[in-house]
Amino acid sequence: MTNRSSFSPATARVFASPIVLTGLTALLMLATSIACTQEAPAQAANGAGAGKKQEAKPTPVAVTAVTVGDAQSIYTTTTTIQPEFNAEILSRTTGAVRELHTEEGDVVEEGQLLLTIDDQDQQMALKQAELNLAHLQTEFKRREKMQKAGILSPQEFEAVQNQIETAEANVDAAKLTLSYTRVRAPFSGRIMRRLVDLGANVTAGVPLFQIMDVDPMLVRVWVPANRLGRVAAGQKIWLKRDADNAQLQAVTHLVSPMVDQTTGTVKITARVTSGPLDLRPGDFVEARVVTELRENALLVPSVAVFEEQGETVVYTVNDGKAERRVVSVGFVESGKTEILEGIDADTRIVVKGQRNLRDGMAVLVKEGPGAEEKALADKSQSGFTGASL
Repeated sequence: MTNRSSFSPATARVFASPIVLTGLTALLMLATSIACTQEAPAQAANGAGAGKKQEAKPTPVAVTAVTVGDAQSIYTTTTTIQPEFNAEILSRTTGAVRELHTEEGDVVEEGQLLLTIDDQDQQMALKQAELNLAHLQTEFKRREKMQKAGILSPQEFEAVQNQIETAEANVDAAKLTLSYTRVRAPFSGRIMRRLVDLGANVTAGVPLFQIMDVDPMLVRVWVPANRLGRVAAGQKIWLKRDADNAQLQAVTHLVSPMVDQTTGTVKITARVTSGPLDLRPGDFVEARVVTELRENALLVPSVAVFEEQGETVVYTVNDGKAERRVVSVGFVESGKTEILEGIDADTRIVVKGQRNLRDGMAVLVKEGPGAEEKALADKSQSGFTGASL
């Protein structure tokens, strides 16, 4: 059987023709040229992008200026508002309460009549003492004549004199006991409690009223001896009432000269000089006592100070670069930290973005001193004008 090819002799001759091979070669060369032409711009674009990635973008930060002021060490504790004087008025005699002249809440003056006790027994005792004295005085006159006539011994005459002196003392005692039936205020103040009712029978020692002198009111604060520092008379103490956070102020009046052996504290007494009108004895307050003060100290926001690699550091901005500063700190109070060493008064401190910084990194000030001068530079930074902290 004769084998037949799928190509005819004519077809074989066409593919074998030199002209056809030359055309195919030309087409392949044209396709390669087009591909190279298209690849060149892409490589150029990729090369430009790689160049931009090598340029580090400045880190946006906010800065603040160092402030110069007072650095304070403050001891905070709680205490209560107290009256300057507080006393229970006790009965000093016996009898029934006949009249009440004041009531709870009344403001009274020193010596003002508060209460009257029935005084019939005291009046009778006084009358008897006076009669006895009168009798002895008559007897004294009679014996005085006898003594001058020489019929009375000096000893007998002296005994009568002694009896008269005793009788006079009894009259004075009876008058004093009678005065106790009229109870008066020992000092100016406010009646806080009435402890007896009208008609009640009282004896010596029974409480009648509680009175307080509430002008001025006081606070007593116990400060550890090792924190006392320079606390002295005339120093201000800031107070905050627990009930409503009302602000008060007191001025130190007394600093105890001794340390309590049990607690190791020193008592400070201060007079309240300002506060709400409804301030009352017994109100709980928070007291803040300045125990140490350093003037003209360098202060920075506490948020700018942090621990890094076992060191206390802040970051500053210098010629567009972040500068790591190791600092020594002092007092920390109310969001401010005192810097003892490591910065100057004209230093700009980073307060936002500092946790992302390293020494020498490029930074862009977005907030704080110097931000306006950097505004034009911000716009000139390609791809960075929209950066935010």
